[in-house]
Parts: sequence; structure tokens; C-alpha cells
Amino acid sequence: MSEQAMTTIPEYLIRRFHELNVDEGFGIVGDFALKLFDRLTHHGFPMLVTAADEQGAAFAAESYARIRGFGVCGVTYSVGGLKLVNATVGAWAESVPLLVLSGAPGAAERKGDPLLHHKVKNFDTQLEIYKDLTIAQAVLFNPLTIAQDIDRVLGEMIVNQRPGYIEIPRDMVDMPIVDNPEPLVIPSPKVDQQRLALAVKDALALLEGEGDAVALAGVMAVRRGPRGPDLLAFAENFNVPMATTSLSKGVIPETRPLSIGVYMGAVSPPSVVEQVERAKPLISFGVLYADLVMGALLIT
Repeated sequence: MSEQAMTTIPEYLIRRFHELNVDEGFGIVGDFALKLFDRLTHHGFPMLVTAADEQGAAFAAESYARIRGFGVCGVTYSVGGLKLVNATVGAWAESVPLLVLSGAPGAAERKGDPLLHHKVKNFDTQLEIYKDLTIAQAVLFNPLTIAQDIDRVLGEMIVNQRPGYIEIPRDMVDMPIVDNPEPLVIPSPKVDQQRLALAVKDALALLEGEGDAVALAGVMAVRRGPRGPDLLAFAENFNVPMATTSLSKGVIPETRPLSIGVYMGAVSPPSVVEQVERAKPLISFGVLYADLVMGALLIT
């Protein structure tokens, strides 16, 4: 029986971060995260303490995730972690994979339920809050399953494009853990190839048939593709006029003949409203049909 490969939490996290095209993190250090920040930096993953407070660091990490596909914000326990709530719920609403990486009291420190600084109701208060704000969570206690727990959280975040939460007790930072040397596996949604082929056939029939097709490009198309040049190529190939939402303004140059402009529901120019709302078919690319996108709050 071969010996199991071992590593540490910081080394394992860094390897996974690099696989996700993440080279640096953001955060504010604190005593429960001192060792974690030190080891991450020592092993080549700088946690940049560049913001005025934790919330600013989280918004910086969220912006990084929008550009690079994944972002990391590291904080200390409770007094730091709870300041990330606004950025985390924003990441959920905007479908951004932002990882909250929190230091925490050590496993040994929790025995007997002592009164420690920054502890709120109990040691799991912060975790319970983040269960409502993130798609997946893990507190890393068991060296045998820590690698699996990390991979589960990262995988769920990528598949669902939502924020996640990992809490690291400070006496676990240097603890040897069972390694998983294989690349991170991101479970792909199952695709029914027959239904996909039929959907493509129907879409092409609509585009080639009679009617006034219009395309509407939303912000999610900007973040995840197809990008602007691909959307423009689609519009010009099928001769389909295209509008954008307020969040994706500029993805299609408004100087192009097929550009309609910005569609924001009833607050849009009447010509835009008429063309979009009477379209047959209306082809939507990554549109979040929320009230701000549709102009609702501007007319109440």
C-alpha cells in the first residue's frame, strides 16, 4: 500500500487558485488569520492588504473575479468576516464567484466553549450567516477530508457562479493534510445532445423565417462570453439589430448600423421600446431581467 501524499492547507489552496487563474488575493489581516496570511505569502500567493477596510478588500476581490473568473478575499474571524456581508450578497446577486477565506479560532481553543474575543453567540455564528449568503461552505477541521472540502466549495462556486466560504482554524494552518494531486475537477452540467440539436434547429428556423428579430445583450454575456466581437459577428451574420441593457452598454458600438441603443424598459426611447418589445423573436444573451435593468425604480 503506497503512502498518501501530504501537504498543507495554504499550499493546497495556492495550487487550486493558480488552476483558477488567480495569482493574488485581497484582504485585511487580523490575529486569527496572521499565520494563514503569512504562509500563503511565503508560498507565493500574496494577500494584498491594500484596502482601507475589509469591505473594500472584498469589493476589490469581487471586481478581480469579474475580470479573471474567480476572486479571493482573506479576513480574520468575526470582526473581519462580518464586514464582508455586503460584498458577498452583491456577488450572489451579480453571479460572481467570490471566495471568503476566513481565519478562525483554533480547534483546541474552542474546547469548553470559552469566551474569546470576536466570538458572537457561538463559534459557528459567522458560518451560519454565510450559509445564507454563499453556495457552499466548509470549516477545515479534518485533515483527511480537507482537500475534498476545498474542492467541493471551489467546484460549486464555479458551476453555479456564486460566492463561497472557507473557514480555517488557526491551529490547522500548518497541519499536514491528505493531498489530492489531481487537477481540480469542475462538474459540468449534463447536456441532452438531442434536445440541444433540436433547440439549435428551432433557433435557426426563427432567424431565417419571416419576422423582425432583435437581439438583447446583457451583462452576463459580457462577463462570460460570447464577448462583444462575437455578439457583433452574430448580429451582422444574421442581420439582426441589437440592443444592450444599462449594465452592458458599450458591448456593441452604437455607431454600428445594427445597434439600437440601450433598452431599459419603459424609460427607454419609444423607438427602442417598440422595436425590442415587438420583436419576433427576441434573442436574449445573458440578460438579468431585474428591476434596475428594466427601469422600474426610475418610474415609481
